[in-house]
Amino acid sequence: MKSTLYERSEVKENLEFNSKIESVSKSFPDLLKHLQTLAYQALPFGETEEEQLCAELSLSQMRTLSTFICENKPLKMSDVAKKLNVTLPTVTQIVDKLVSLNLLERVRNEDDRRLVIVNITEKGKRLVKMAQERRIESFKLWLGKLSIEEQMELITTLEKLNEILERITKINGEEKLIKRN
Repeated sequence: MKSTLYERSEVKENLEFNSKIESVSKSFPDLLKHLQTLAYQALPFGETEEEQLCAELSLSQMRTLSTFICENKPLKMSDVAKKLNVTLPTVTQIVDKLVSLNLLERVRNEDDRRLVIVNITEKGKRLVKMAQERRIESFKLWLGKLSIEEQMELITTLEKLNEILERITKINGEEKLIKRN
């Protein structure tokens, strides 16, 4: 099995590298908080019920709705849980709330009544679109506070971070599958 960079002895013994790992690890919760704040910072919303609801949805609820937009099809609860990397009870709680808000709907399979399929409603689609537009405006707003060079550097860094995190997430998912078998 291929060793990771950190598992190699020359890196493990590198004090500067270890110090940076410790520093990043300690600041990681703050980084997440800042990214979430910047992505969802309050922008003026109108007075419509949907605009107010969009502003009140949690990040978990919005991620759940976005999953249906990305997949573009109804999903089984277990598939939603897998895609969000959460437990079935957790996704059930989120979906229950979104169903009560008429953003998702449950549909029983005619062939197998035990199988419950979940799909996004038109109202849910409108809210996701509204949230995406809001996030773009928010992003433009806080990027506008930086110089052009800082904007380009930050965008490049965020793109690279996203690419690396997707790769790590995929590797972790594959490792979980190997451990289960």
